[in-house]
Amino acid sequence: MQRPDKDGRLVAEDPAALPGRHDLTGAVAALTSLAYALPYGHPLRAALPEGLAALRRRLTDPELDRPWNRVVRRAG
Repeated sequence: MQRPDKDGRLVAEDPAALPGRHDLTGAVAALTSLAYALPYGHPLRAALPEGLAALRRRLTDPELDRPWNRVVRRAG
């Protein structure tokens, strides 16, 4: 969740809950690696679709403060 700060800029209510710069790409890389490396029938393979769905939900979350959707306002 984001709230306006004293200057009117949106800031995270809980900064620790925001993914870091490389967390989301790392999650994609991890899912991809697991999909290729885990042998057929491995118990973790069954969880890969839910992991991908969770990542997709996170990326489409309108409350997520992503660097690529920030509006930069110039002074003046």
